Amino acid sequence: MNDQELLNDGAPPDAAETQMTLERLTRLGRKLEELHRRLDAKLLECRSADGLVAATVTGNGDIVDLTIDQRAITDPDARRRLDAVITEVIGQANAKSRRLREAAETKVIESQGR
Repeated sequence: MNDQELLNDGAPPDAAETQMTLERLTRLGRKLEELHRRLDAKLLECRSADGLVAATVTGNGDIVDLTIDQRAITDPDARRRLDAVITEVIGQANAKSRRLREAAETKVIESQGR
Protein backbone atom coordinates (compact mmCIF):
# COMPACT_ATOMS: atom_id res chain seq x y z
CA MET A 1 0.00 0.00 0.00
CA ASN A 2 1.46 3.40 -0.97
CA ASP A 3 1.18 6.72 0.90
CA GLN A 4 -1.75 7.96 -1.17
CA GLU A 5 -3.75 4.80 -0.47
CA LEU A 6 -3.12 5.22 3.25
CA LEU A 7 -4.37 8.79 3.10
CA ASN A 8 -7.59 7.59 1.44
CA ASP A 9 -8.36 4.90 4.05
CA GLY A 10 -6.83 2.21 1.88
CA ALA A 11 -8.68 3.15 -1.29
CA PRO A 12 -6.55 4.07 -4.30
CA PRO A 13 -7.02 7.63 -5.60
CA ASP A 14 -9.63 8.00 -8.27
CA ALA A 15 -8.99 9.61 -11.64
CA ALA A 16 -10.63 12.89 -10.56
CA GLU A 17 -8.36 13.20 -7.51
CA THR A 18 -5.31 12.43 -9.60
CA GLN A 19 -6.33 15.00 -12.21
CA MET A 20 -6.93 17.66 -9.53
CA THR A 21 -3.51 16.95 -8.02
CA LEU A 22 -1.83 17.20 -11.41
CA GLU A 23 -3.60 20.49 -12.12
CA ARG A 24 -2.54 21.92 -8.75
CA LEU A 25 1.07 20.88 -9.34
CA THR A 26 1.01 22.36 -12.84
CA ARG A 27 -0.34 25.68 -11.49
CA LEU A 28 2.29 25.65 -8.74
CA GLY A 29 5.03 25.02 -11.31
CA ARG A 30 3.83 27.94 -13.45
CA LYS A 31 3.67 30.26 -10.45
CA LEU A 32 7.19 29.29 -9.37
CA GLU A 33 8.51 29.84 -12.91
CA GLU A 34 6.91 33.30 -12.95
CA LEU A 35 8.35 34.03 -9.51
CA HIS A 36 11.86 33.14 -10.71
CA ARG A 37 11.45 35.41 -13.74
CA ARG A 38 10.46 38.28 -11.41
CA LEU A 39 13.39 37.50 -9.12
CA ASP A 40 15.75 37.71 -12.10
CA ALA A 41 14.59 41.31 -12.57
CA LYS A 42 15.07 42.19 -8.88
CA LEU A 43 18.51 43.60 -8.05
CA LEU A 44 20.02 43.43 -4.57
CA GLU A 45 23.20 45.21 -3.53
CA CYS A 46 25.58 44.69 -0.63
CA ARG A 47 28.55 46.87 0.28
CA SER A 48 31.61 46.22 2.39
CA ALA A 49 31.75 47.94 5.75
CA ASP A 50 34.33 50.40 4.42
CA GLY A 51 32.24 51.03 1.28
CA LEU A 52 35.08 50.12 -1.07
CA VAL A 53 33.46 47.01 -2.57
CA ALA A 54 29.86 46.52 -3.74
CA ALA A 55 28.23 43.48 -5.31
CA THR A 56 24.89 43.42 -7.08
CA VAL A 57 23.01 40.15 -7.57
CA THR A 58 19.63 39.21 -8.97
CA GLY A 59 16.93 37.83 -6.71
CA ASN A 60 18.04 34.40 -7.95
CA GLY A 61 21.62 35.05 -6.81
CA ASP A 62 23.34 35.70 -10.13
CA ILE A 63 26.13 38.29 -9.86
CA VAL A 64 25.47 41.15 -12.27
CA ASP A 65 27.95 43.75 -11.02
CA LEU A 66 31.01 44.02 -8.84
CA THR A 67 32.32 47.51 -8.08
CA ILE A 68 35.72 48.12 -6.51
CA ASP A 69 36.51 51.67 -5.46
CA GLN A 70 39.87 52.98 -6.70
CA ARG A 71 40.97 53.49 -3.08
CA ALA A 72 40.89 49.69 -2.57
CA ILE A 73 43.61 49.38 -5.18
CA THR A 74 45.77 52.36 -4.23
CA ASP A 75 45.61 51.92 -0.43
CA PRO A 76 48.11 49.16 0.55
CA ASP A 77 46.06 48.08 3.59
CA ALA A 78 42.84 47.87 1.59
CA ARG A 79 44.61 46.03 -1.25
CA ARG A 80 45.83 43.31 1.17
CA ARG A 81 42.25 42.70 2.35
CA LEU A 82 40.62 42.95 -1.07
CA ASP A 83 40.19 39.22 -1.78
CA ALA A 84 38.54 38.59 1.58
CA VAL A 85 36.32 41.66 1.26
CA ILE A 86 35.13 40.70 -2.24
CA THR A 87 34.32 37.16 -1.09
CA GLU A 88 32.48 38.48 1.97
CA VAL A 89 30.41 40.99 0.01
CA ILE A 90 29.41 38.44 -2.63
CA GLY A 91 28.48 36.01 0.14
CA GLN A 92 26.31 38.66 1.82
CA ALA A 93 24.58 39.51 -1.44
CA ASN A 94 23.89 35.85 -2.16
CA ALA A 95 22.53 35.30 1.36
CA LYS A 96 20.23 38.29 0.89
CA SER A 97 19.06 36.86 -2.43
CA ARG A 98 18.51 33.40 -0.91
CA ARG A 99 16.36 34.82 1.93
CA LEU A 100 14.25 36.78 -0.55
CA ARG A 101 13.84 33.78 -2.86
CA GLU A 102 12.98 31.35 -0.06
CA ALA A 103 10.40 33.71 1.44
CA ALA A 104 8.80 34.30 -1.96
CA GLU A 105 8.75 30.59 -2.81
CA THR A 106 7.24 29.73 0.56
CA LYS A 107 4.50 32.31 0.02
CA VAL A 108 3.67 30.88 -3.43
CA ILE A 109 3.63 27.28 -2.15
CA GLU A 110 1.51 28.13 0.89
CA SER A 111 -0.98 30.03 -1.28
CA GLN A 112 -1.56 26.83 -3.27
CA GLY A 113 -2.68 24.97 -0.16
CA ARG A 114 -5.72 27.20 0.22
